[in-house]
Amino acid sequence: MSNVPDAVAVASLETHRLILTVPNDGPADVRSNLAPSSVAAILRHLAEQLDARTPTAKEAQQ
Repeated sequence: MSNVPDAVAVASLETHRLILTVPNDGPADVRSNLAPSSVAAILRHLAEQLDARTPTAKEAQQ
């Protein structure tokens, strides 16, 4: 299987306030021109939204 991505995007902190890249392998990378506390709040909110969509192991078996 190829490791070549289907698409590559380029973003700049001049036009974006928060850039989050999540590779298939390895750690995510976060860049932002916001205050660290604001970035942390945004990422917590995102994690909560994703967690709410994830079925529990018991629900996945049904």
